[in-house]
Amino acid sequence: MAITLTYNATTLTLPDALSWADEYTWSPIEQSQTYTTTALHPGGHR
Repeated sequence: MAITLTYNATTLTLPDALSWADEYTWSPIEQSQTYTTTALHPGGHR
């Protein structure tokens, strides 16, 4: 079964025979967020 990706007016169809080299060796991305009440702007300036 082919996979079709669409973004705005662009469509891309991935064929069935596409090779997924790291299908079993990938690892998910981990991230965290910290919320504060100091109202610092990006760059650390008030």
